[in-house]
Amino acid sequence: MLKSLCNKQLAALFFIGFALAAYLQLHIMGIAMLAGAVAVYLCFTEFNQLKMFNKLKATTAPATADDKEGFFND
Repeated sequence: MLKSLCNKQLAALFFIGFALAAYLQLHIMGIAMLAGAVAVYLCFTEFNQLKMFNKLKATTAPATADDKEGFFND
């Protein structure tokens, strides 16, 4: 477990879990369930943002050849 602390993001999560366990006196299962709920929420929001981005990208008109040529001709 100490080898994974070299990654700054994982180290932050490790210390957050430690603080929840030590100061709030939560059990390991409670911390795991809370972390799982946060992970599911983040995955769903990222998926919805990706879906909205793809829908927005599909509705915009592609650039024609004339627009591209006019941009590169100075």
